[in-house]
Amino acid sequence: MDKTNILYKLLAFPNAVVITGPRRCGKTLTLSTIEAIFSQTPEWWRKNCSDLYIFKQHSDFFDKNPHPIMNFNFFGVNSLKGFHDKIRIGLNYAISSNQITYEKIPKNVSEEVINDHLFDVTLALIDKFKNTPIVLIDESDNPLLNVMQDYNLSKDEKKKKMESLLQSYKTFYGNLKDLLVRNLRGIVICGHSMISQTAIYSGN
Repeated sequence: MDKTNILYKLLAFPNAVVITGPRRCGKTLTLSTIEAIFSQTPEWWRKNCSDLYIFKQHSDFFDKNPHPIMNFNFFGVNSLKGFHDKIRIGLNYAISSNQITYEKIPKNVSEEVINDHLFDVTLALIDKFKNTPIVLIDESDNPLLNVMQDYNLSKDEKKKKMESLLQSYKTFYGNLKDLLVRNLRGIVICGHSMISQTAIYSGN
């Protein structure tokens, strides 16, 4: 089966997609492919990659204006502070890489403030590009897995860290779910485990 056609079917309309699998199975490469597809104009594709399947078979896939990309990577996170900091880093990268007029988010801001910035940065990207952003999330379950596999933590410590992380997961993904209705082109979430199939990604 043509993998590009599968990708087209997954992303042909505003949607949230969760991709799970072991390491080295191509999840990060898939995110990079999605970023490459959506971050260029049809004119760019026509000039540089007109012979590729995705452009020849699905030219309707490409909007007049490119979609800005918001990348989040949670690799190496094992704490609530680390989780919030990775969101902040992802938002700051979206600000700088897309060259929008928006002040960088400082360190040590609260979870509430970070989530306010998530909405504001999204709207700023829409205003500049006249198109909805795509959110790409890699290593989504790494913080939870790192806590679960930390043998230096007692059972109670592990439970406390997991509960705080899960609550922040629900807040973050719940906010993305709200944005998806009107302000996002799509969300693609990659992870390693069946944690990715749970309700935490719906914000419920």
